[in-house]
Amino acid sequence: MILYVLLLIAFFIYFWCKVRYYTYWKNRHVPYEKPMFPFGSMLKVLTMQRNISEVCCDLYRKYNRYRYVGFFNMWSPAILVCDPEIIKEVLIRQFRSFGVWIHVPHNVDRTLSLNPFVLDGEVWKDVRGKLTSQFTGAKMKNVIPNMVHVNGRMMDYIKGQLRESCDEINVGDLSLKFTGESVYHYAYGVDGGSFSDKCPHPLEVAEQICTRNQLGKVKQMIAMMFPSLGNLIKCTFIGGPITSSFKEMILSVVKYRKDNGVTSKNYLDHLSELKSMGVPHFTSEDQLVSHAFTFFSRWYRNDRDNLFVYFTGARKKSGRSRASQT
Repeated sequence: MILYVLLLIAFFIYFWCKVRYYTYWKNRHVPYEKPMFPFGSMLKVLTMQRNISEVCCDLYRKYNRYRYVGFFNMWSPAILVCDPEIIKEVLIRQFRSFGVWIHVPHNVDRTLSLNPFVLDGEVWKDVRGKLTSQFTGAKMKNVIPNMVHVNGRMMDYIKGQLRESCDEINVGDLSLKFTGESVYHYAYGVDGGSFSDKCPHPLEVAEQICTRNQLGKVKQMIAMMFPSLGNLIKCTFIGGPITSSFKEMILSVVKYRKDNGVTSKNYLDHLSELKSMGVPHFTSEDQLVSHAFTFFSRWYRNDRDNLFVYFTGARKKSGRSRASQT
């Protein structure tokens, strides 16, 4: 009798959830990926077979004949926009209505919570306006001499590895070292030790924050899919909080330059000037470190992946031919 009651309760919960949550897109006549109770469209994410980006990529390939497709983040409805015109509408013309997407509480990571990536409204608009001047085409041209300098150090590193009878070099790790050193050298004006130290600081920071091991992936998944639990165990959408070692490095560089009257006219100097001028949202140390981390997160991971893709493509003649035609 008890078993029948439990089965009846389970069936009622299943039916109620399916009607209450999983008919959202059907009722609105939107094409959608059929959900699986109670995981929605995220079963492969929860079982660590795919990450959220890969799931969205799969949805795009499957439904790209539609302008948009609905899916379910557990019980919450979500939508993937496929049409470029709608994407432009969301990101430009109607961005004010879509600006709030993720929240990092101050008590979880007081540095990341001040980052433009998670800000919204007028605060985001104001911070973005102050930072975008550092990402113009003219400013980015200044990166080239720094990259040439870092490239020379990388070539010395490769030659040294070959002299030590190293049969092969991991290009993925080499891309990490090159990108990390380039970011540290250009944005912060410091030597990251990527080609000399056994444990370079850029790699240490990246592994602590955006760790590639299973624990890091679990933390990211929890923060994205179960925000309340993520806040409780202090994990964020990038994995862990911004490390104290990164904060100490940034603040020590700022202090040294201030005490010794050193100017480098780089990204970190720009942030220091805004702080000394008392510009709103740039006045505290946490805000300065948070905005400094923007450059690290923006360039470090993207450029690392791009370099590896370029290398892989360069090895294949068919890949080079297709790339030249696009």
